[in-house]
Amino acid sequence: MYVSYNYRENSPIIRENFSTYPPSLLGMHHKKNNVKSNIKQKTYNLEMLREGFILFQKEYGRFPTALEVDSFPHLPTSRTIQRSWGGLEKLRKQLNLQITNYTKGQYRSNKSHDIGQRGWNTENKIEEILQFRFGEPFVHTQKRFGHVRADFYVYCPNGNFAIDVFCYEAKHSFLAEINFKQKTYNNFPCKIIFLAINSNFNQTQINNWIKNKRNTLPVNISVMEFMEFQQYINQLPVYKNPIP
Repeated sequence: MYVSYNYRENSPIIRENFSTYPPSLLGMHHKKNNVKSNIKQKTYNLEMLREGFILFQKEYGRFPTALEVDSFPHLPTSRTIQRSWGGLEKLRKQLNLQITNYTKGQYRSNKSHDIGQRGWNTENKIEEILQFRFGEPFVHTQKRFGHVRADFYVYCPNGNFAIDVFCYEAKHSFLAEINFKQKTYNNFPCKIIFLAINSNFNQTQINNWIKNKRNTLPVNISVMEFMEFQQYINQLPVYKNPIP
């Protein structure tokens, strides 16, 4: 079977430093064909699809998920796969590829554990940095504000502020987290920083994602990546530690 589909040339794939997930998860999905430029026609059969999956496996050590398929230049879009082969899971079975469904079973369990462990380790590190900078008495963890609980609350001469730390894999998960937290911290009584942890993305990228977001963030909410956050807190004044 041959199938025609459209794809963008030079779709970028970049490794993450602490994950095997490529930034195809950034949500760089193929747009509907209302844009004619930089689009190229190509046909695929099962053998060509197998070669595409193998190329991805050699690069990332595993087979792609549906989101990753969309921006990998050697595979058709997940929509085309759904229409022509009944979906990615069925296509993997036809190609005799291991792990046909990445949303079920041990793979999903291991992935959730890895993300949870990464978040826990990150929060411990952030706590050490905050206590070193501001002093242990002025850094409170898991402080409750009504129905929400911030990861950290810092007492600072320039004004107290809260911090919510989260790890994300790429653009789509970043925006999902931000939208959820924006609702959670609606009408929050003080400044809060959403600290986004992923060393593959910088503050400029984050600012662009926020700028293009449909729902504008309130003025008391800032979003920072780790390096930006360190520079920010290092410029803030601190209280003197109380006498022991």
